[in-house]
Amino acid sequence: MKNQKLSNKRIDELLGKFKNLRVLVVGDVGIDRYTIGQVDRISPEAPVPIVQVLEEKLKLGLAANVADNIRALSGKVSLVGVVGKDRYAEDFGWQPTTQGQIDLFHSILARKAA
Repeated sequence: MKNQKLSNKRIDELLGKFKNLRVLVVGDVGIDRYTIGQVDRISPEAPVPIVQVLEEKLKLGLAANVADNIRALSGKVSLVGVVGKDRYAEDFGWQPTTQGQIDLFHSILARKAA
C-alpha cells in the first residue's frame, strides 16, 4: 500500500460527514483528573517531590472521551455507560454530557456491594 497524503479538501469532506452521523458509544465512562502544581523541594522522609497544587482539571475519560470527541466533530452522540455510586460520580455533573452537548447520556448507578 502506497503512502498517500490526504488533501485539505478530502479532510474537509471526511470531517463534514460527521455532521449527519449518529453514533452510539457504549463502554466504560470515567473522568481523567489532571493536577497542575509546582515543586519547590523533595520530601525529607522519602525521595518524592512535594507538590504545591495550583490547579486541578477534570476531563471526560474512556468511552465518554470518545463520545465527546465525536461531539466536537459535530456528530450526534448517544452515550451508554455505567457510573459508580461513589464520590467521583458527582464529577460528571459539570461535564458536557449533562449540559446537552451530547444528545443523550444514559447513566446507570451501580449498587455498592453489600
